[in-house]
Amino acid sequence: MDYRLLKTVEFEPEFARKLSFYLSAINRELKSEYREFDYLEMEGLLYPKIEVGGKEILDDMGKYGRMWLEYLCEHKPGMYRELLLSGSLGVHSKNVDELEFEMVEQIWESYIENYLVSDEDFVEQVQVYTIAQDIS
Repeated sequence: MDYRLLKTVEFEPEFARKLSFYLSAINRELKSEYREFDYLEMEGLLYPKIEVGGKEILDDMGKYGRMWLEYLCEHKPGMYRELLLSGSLGVHSKNVDELEFEMVEQIWESYIENYLVSDEDFVEQVQVYTIAQDIS
């Protein structure tokens, strides 16, 4: 690009008014275009107002659901954000929690069947259950 062809003039206050007009027009256009969320304007920037869906589910979640959430946050942030924005993070985590709990129960039952743990020996059953949790 040949910069000698650019028109150079002294700054005039009218330029600031025109720039302000164009910026406000672009801002209005962007606000109308991205109406999926409500936005909060702070210091000239727009931030989406996001609420976590299924907060009650997240409060009642078990050990495995919380571990899944930690895993998503640390290792799969894209998937975490997608679930969060779609409002299905709580339901998804609750499903993972239930599936893992069922898996522990299955491992525990198969271990008891294979190694003939007596029904009366409570301490041994607790030890087997702890092993099943570690395996799952």
